[in-house]
Amino acid sequence: RNDQIISRFFRKIGFISAEQQLQWYQKYLINENDYYWVIVENDKTIGALSIYDISDTNAEIGRIMIGDINARGKGYGYKSLIMAMKIGFQRLGLQAFQLNVHEKNIRALHIYERAGFNKVGLHPFDLEGNEYEMSIDLTTFECKNPMSKEILF
Repeated sequence: RNDQIISRFFRKIGFISAEQQLQWYQKYLINENDYYWVIVENDKTIGALSIYDISDTNAEIGRIMIGDINARGKGYGYKSLIMAMKIGFQRLGLQAFQLNVHEKNIRALHIYERAGFNKVGLHPFDLEGNEYEMSIDLTTFECKNPMSKEILF
């Protein structure tokens, strides 16, 4: 979260200390309405993503970060997104996901569009510019990601 390349698309939160990170993590452990995963390559944490604000049939997905510079551009964000969505649909019984993504976050936009998300709205971003509102339902997910049928839990 302290990497300026990544954090420029987040809400203004400033620098996060190790103590602040630990406090956030301790609160996150008791939050039953959010799921948070780390992305690992060869026993090394390279990124993270979340499913959050879960309701009966839908949730928000995102907060995808590939923090390891050497791991960026290798498809980990997309593959992790597909896996998390599959968990949401198959294990949590969700029917749809939504997200917000900054209009200049080209890598994230590409990943979300490739996964089948559609732009459904636009609103101002806290700092500058705009964010797209995007959504996807289970049927669209399965159509756009036929390989997801091979993912079994």
